[in-house]
Amino acid sequence: MNINLSKLLIALVLMCFFIGCSENEQPEPTMNITKVQWREDIQHYAENIKKGHLNLFHTLSESEFDREVENLLNTVDSLTSLQITAELIRITQRIGDGHTSVSRINFSAQYPLQVKIYDGKYIITQTDENNTLFLGGQLTHIDGMAINDVAKLVTPYTTNVENEWSWRHMVVKSILRSELLHSLKITEDKLSAMITFVDVDGETQTENITAINDNAYQNVSWLNAAKEKPLYLQKPEDADLDGLWFTQLPDKKTVYIRFDRYPSVFDMFFFSRSLASYIEEHKLSRMVFDLRYNGGGDFYVGILLSQPLVMLASIDWLNGVFVITGRQTFSAAMSNAAQYKQMLNARLVGEPTGADPVGFQELGRFTLPNSKRNVYHSKRIFRFQNENSEGIQPDIFIAPSWQHEKQGRDPVIEWLLAN
Repeated sequence: MNINLSKLLIALVLMCFFIGCSENEQPEPTMNITKVQWREDIQHYAENIKKGHLNLFHTLSESEFDREVENLLNTVDSLTSLQITAELIRITQRIGDGHTSVSRINFSAQYPLQVKIYDGKYIITQTDENNTLFLGGQLTHIDGMAINDVAKLVTPYTTNVENEWSWRHMVVKSILRSELLHSLKITEDKLSAMITFVDVDGETQTENITAINDNAYQNVSWLNAAKEKPLYLQKPEDADLDGLWFTQLPDKKTVYIRFDRYPSVFDMFFFSRSLASYIEEHKLSRMVFDLRYNGGGDFYVGILLSQPLVMLASIDWLNGVFVITGRQTFSAAMSNAAQYKQMLNARLVGEPTGADPVGFQELGRFTLPNSKRNVYHSKRIFRFQNENSEGIQPDIFIAPSWQHEKQGRDPVIEWLLAN
């Protein structure tokens, strides 16, 4: 049989084994429903999340949950649609696992900034073309309120958080949701705010900013405060997949695998074999899997990535395999980090993962009948350590640094190249 045809048949078999039915396209959520319809949605929410979750009351008691739902039903008439949605988000966050959440699509306009926490400071790393004066600045206040106080107030409405590390990644999204800030009385105006920041010259400034809707936010052409990373850390021109590629590092012995998103089983099958062939051809002895920016997917597909690699003779299986993790390493990416540590004898480098090693995963979903808002809930529990911890702790902790980042440097890669 032709070898390419053989590979194709194997891939098709794997696809049949791994891939379930694809989800139908979902209607976008709406806030434009009546109070009667909201009550129907809340009751539907309470009934179905109890049915769907594997163990809904692992942290929040059933009596507390029922009391929260009853209080919301009793106050619907005095709340706006955004406030009702915010309360559903808050109640769901109290359940206590990062995979159980209420969708925030079309929930609250957003300020066109991207912020990341470095050493406790809120740095504005990206802006749209209309707000470049903020670029690279340190955010200190919103409408006069200190940013740490803003973060505390929006934390109960911040989804997909399991520990301090995923909180650092997700809370910076909540502090920029304009209508949420207004409903919490942090800002006076629903769609604008006064932003106080320390600019790149060390001067404190206060400037007005206007929020944009979800569709506009998704289509922003972001401008970066940081310089570009070195060419060897950029996606090669011949890479076929957007969120998964590999390249050789300058030490001539390390292959760097950037793994941001999970492709199809079909694509992973051929990618993993292309990677194995490259390592074998160039007789490379070290592998680095970068999972810092991977928010999850199907960890079985991640296992498929490792399958053709385990038999490679050139790899230093005692000291030559590394996985880079960080606050954004969540769900299946956390699972694969743990699995690579066990299966490939990898050492973990970077920050702890945003997901905990013992906890609930595997998304179930139902849709509220009137607002069409999706509610997600955990269906399984996984244990990747004997004891739980605040994320999987790296063997070598290296914190991200804004001083390095803005210069286009990567302290984790620099450490790997030096060791």
